[in-house]
Amino acid sequence: MNLWLWGVLYVSMYGKRRAVALLAMSCMLLMGGSIGYAAAESSAPSGMVVENRPDVAPKIDYQHVGWIDEKTGSVYYNVSGHDGNEYWNVIVERKSDGSLSRWGEGFDWVSHWNPKDEPNVQVSYNFEMEQQPSYYNWTDDTVREGLNFMLSPSGKWAFVEQSHYRTPGDKRYVYWMRNTKTGEIVEWHESYGYARAAWTTDNKIILKRYNEQERQNEVVTYDPASKKWEQVLLGTLYVYDIKSNQMVYVKNEPTRQELVYDLGTKKSRPFVDEKERKLLFAASQLDYEQQPKLDENLDVWKLPVRPVAVIKDFLHTVHIGGQEAPVPYVFSSQGIQWIPMRELAQKLHWQVKLEPPKDQVTKPRYRYTIQVDSRQIILTPDNSRIMNDRVFLTQAQLKTLGYSDISITSNR
Repeated sequence: MNLWLWGVLYVSMYGKRRAVALLAMSCMLLMGGSIGYAAAESSAPSGMVVENRPDVAPKIDYQHVGWIDEKTGSVYYNVSGHDGNEYWNVIVERKSDGSLSRWGEGFDWVSHWNPKDEPNVQVSYNFEMEQQPSYYNWTDDTVREGLNFMLSPSGKWAFVEQSHYRTPGDKRYVYWMRNTKTGEIVEWHESYGYARAAWTTDNKIILKRYNEQERQNEVVTYDPASKKWEQVLLGTLYVYDIKSNQMVYVKNEPTRQELVYDLGTKKSRPFVDEKERKLLFAASQLDYEQQPKLDENLDVWKLPVRPVAVIKDFLHTVHIGGQEAPVPYVFSSQGIQWIPMRELAQKLHWQVKLEPPKDQVTKPRYRYTIQVDSRQIILTPDNSRIMNDRVFLTQAQLKTLGYSDISITSNR
């Protein structure tokens, strides 16, 4: 588990020295002792990314299409090569008229895995070096550092899948639901394995989960409006195709024959042929493979640059101690609201101390001591949460620190 601290670091990257503000430092570096620090605001300019330009004209070693924008016809290529022993990555855009440009430096790749969410973007190092998920928001032509929620067909709901480790080797998948009207985020499901969740045509979520009573996998749907679950069948979901309203699944038996199930007719059948199988499994990738390749001798660094800003998502604002602290998100689980610690510590100038335990196997893997004047709380895995390398605490814990007037508003 990586726990992030504040500081400043000079890094050597691609043969050049560059200063970047550091928010990311692994807890693994701290095992020999404890660290005390006072949180401070970052002075780094918003949206700055570290360049990854090679020293000589590059040759393209690898390329593939990561995303096609169906609205504009633009094709986005993930391109990489090397300069000696150093490797570089860049995103090249080909517009519908054939003209080429590249994104500003510091973006590794773009990919589009689901038809109802925005393309994911990998940023080498953003201005705070904080390893958080990012996505491309085509409506305002920016890269957003935040959760890439998958929007429902109606636009009323959106969900996102995340994963975390409760203990070493105990990986959990957690699913959050966002009400796009109110901005409320609620944890609605947790599983031990990847659930392959997807929106259906009727604004429900189809996913795989384990049926404790039957002691086998089942395919179910979840309706966020009514909060009701419904079993589709006993079996293991492989993929759902929203265009045809069909899914590919296997029965829970040794042969594991892949079958097609139509959610409209509620009938199963084998594949018509291999072409249909490929279409259901990778419909969005077929067009990608048919796109023309870029010239391998193309000097991507001479292409015109289309700068793309990196902007942090702040979905909620915490009102506390007479101040306002924008935070990436606040989520609820079993009626309890969980609030990010880091942004509050920065805004309210807490003294925060991390004490890594000596025994990483049987003891909690983190112990945060938060000091506000004479008041103190200690956060461990028993009374706090970690998600996306953020530590979360509750309003009750904030009240223990002396804060009485606490409220949360959505920035939807």
